[in-house]
Amino acid sequence: MAVEENTTFRGTRILMGRMQDLNVSTRVATAAIDISKFVTNFVVEDKPQKETVELLANGGQQASDVTGSRKYSGTLDINLATGLLVPLISGVIGKDTQVALVAPAWVLTTATLKGEVVLHSGGKYLVAQNDGTTGATEPTVTTEVDYTDLAVDGTIIWKLRDFLYSSALHNSGFCTDKFFIIERVSEGCGSTGIFDTIMENVELTYMTIEKADGSVISKQSIPIMATKARRSSELDYEDITFADEPNEVFFPRDLTYITDDCTIRVDGEKYGTMHNFSLPYTRNVTSVDSVEPGEQIIKVNAPSTTGEAVIELDPLEYNKLLAQDVKSVSIVMDKGDGEKATFTYPTVTFDEPEAQTTGNEPRLLKAMIKPTGNSTQYMCTVAIQTATKYSL
Repeated sequence: MAVEENTTFRGTRILMGRMQDLNVSTRVATAAIDISKFVTNFVVEDKPQKETVELLANGGQQASDVTGSRKYSGTLDINLATGLLVPLISGVIGKDTQVALVAPAWVLTTATLKGEVVLHSGGKYLVAQNDGTTGATEPTVTTEVDYTDLAVDGTIIWKLRDFLYSSALHNSGFCTDKFFIIERVSEGCGSTGIFDTIMENVELTYMTIEKADGSVISKQSIPIMATKARRSSELDYEDITFADEPNEVFFPRDLTYITDDCTIRVDGEKYGTMHNFSLPYTRNVTSVDSVEPGEQIIKVNAPSTTGEAVIELDPLEYNKLLAQDVKSVSIVMDKGDGEKATFTYPTVTFDEPEAQTTGNEPRLLKAMIKPTGNSTQYMCTVAIQTATKYSL
């Protein structure tokens, strides 16, 4: 049964969910997330397509514009958090499968590396904050809350995490999620009235993973495109209701923004220091006019991605990458608290690499990176660990 609308908010909320979780006929959504706190700018353009009717020679008709179908497009500017990567990438790169993270149980007197995750006997996760060896007795977890650093266990400090989920995503051609986005406005001034504008069958068309000047860029601008838009003011349409009201439960505790450094691995090996990295992923989505007024047809072409990287290497590593052969490249963003994202490009060509320095000192390699893929080999796969549960 749908709950009553949440009337405690003031101003504007931006809600987002998968089309598969929205019943258009009953206007009830079974799942959605409130992304308002992450959105820095949300612009939607509702543009009618017009055809000019010319003057008739003898009828005296006045020239005018006849309105046909409409185009709905816009931009979503957002501060990225690890949890938000799940819905966004499932729309840009490929659908996800989200399950509880499978981790080994805590074991006494065992060598452990920083970042490793183990499962406490009480059901919570422990994330190693340093390299070391576990003690003889499992750490005590009683009233400790999420993100707490526990007492030293042997020589290891653990960070407690209540929940961690694993999401596996991949580029499978045109198999991506479509979304609905609701802009919900409160009338304010003591009124409980709300006004919904909902965009349906939204395609997310572009995304860039970047690193520059020692940090990962956390802001992302994502063009959006929809086939239809509806409003509360339409006589045949009312506000959306929710089986579970979108609220803080989707983003509890810490907001894990992607601001930390990241590493690059080539053919499984960690290579030097990555100074700059940029890899746009473009779905090549276009809209065309429809004979149905108020609705657009979406066409999707093959995706494309070409970026560039600047990596500081020692001479030996530099010589390994200088050859223009195909490599596997992975980009790892690990916050060290269990929130982690790994982008893997199985087949990448380092095109036209060039040396930025000479001699035996560390060298900078600058190269275009061109991932490829086909019907059997994914262009990109993404593995995300996050406390955000999106697939309900």
